[in-house]
Amino acid sequence: MRLQPHGSRLARKGFLLALCWLSYPCWSGAEAPRRIVSLSPELTEIVFALGAGDRLVGVTMQCDEPPAARAIARVGTFLVPTVELVLAKQPDLVLASPSPGNRRAVEALMHMGLRVVVIQASSVGEARDAILEVSRLLEQTTKGEELARAFEQRIAAVRERVTPDRSPSVFFLVGRNPLIVAGAGTLQDEMIRLAGGKNVGAMAGHGWPRVDLEYLLAQDPEVIVDASMGSEEADNGTFWSRFADLRAVRSGRVFVGADSRLLRAGPRVPEAVEMLARWLHPQRVPLVP
Repeated sequence: MRLQPHGSRLARKGFLLALCWLSYPCWSGAEAPRRIVSLSPELTEIVFALGAGDRLVGVTMQCDEPPAARAIARVGTFLVPTVELVLAKQPDLVLASPSPGNRRAVEALMHMGLRVVVIQASSVGEARDAILEVSRLLEQTTKGEELARAFEQRIAAVRERVTPDRSPSVFFLVGRNPLIVAGAGTLQDEMIRLAGGKNVGAMAGHGWPRVDLEYLLAQDPEVIVDASMGSEEADNGTFWSRFADLRAVRSGRVFVGADSRLLRAGPRVPEAVEMLARWLHPQRVPLVP
């Protein structure tokens, strides 16, 4: 199965062109980078997956996977990287993902002459493409192609097992107060479909719409994936017990926890799709430890 980035390639190209700040100088003939700063958790995971984690000299506060990433010096957050901390690491390559929050810092690093590459990774297809792009930059193309091929094969294997006699309805949320759901066009919407489910949040709008309690009750989903973070994540013992009439609660199909595999368009996307498939179709994709 050949995965395609979410939406048409023409739309994707137009989006990237609109972000003119993504342009970076051509560094033809440059040696493979040895000192890398990653400003994106997804890209940090890709560097490690390529076996090049030892080249990372700086990452963001959100770069927590694999565990070895937690020992690397921090250069700010994903949304607000600190230019001075990045410069202090004397990188020969800075990897970043586009975000309105980090735009100013990324532009500043470019203007200072650093080699900065901004890679879009917000869908399943783009996650696969990001693996190939990073592998090219690190001169690890063979490894990158192997990873990309395995990425596609694992998702294809899930699709074969859940091929639809029915698609359970799924309510995927990242916040409870207010209720914030994964809407149409999100990575989570795409992964739910790949796992053989129907995302009821898609009917509420694109991106991350807020919905009211009446919406949740009206949809009465068969499965709830609660990826709420922070203090909301910790309060998992009492919140859903208030909704005993919901099908997902009655059947014990409420899955709570902000597992980063469900939230990042990185090399672990196939694991996330497999996880969702086990929750949605346990008869076809048995639960495993």
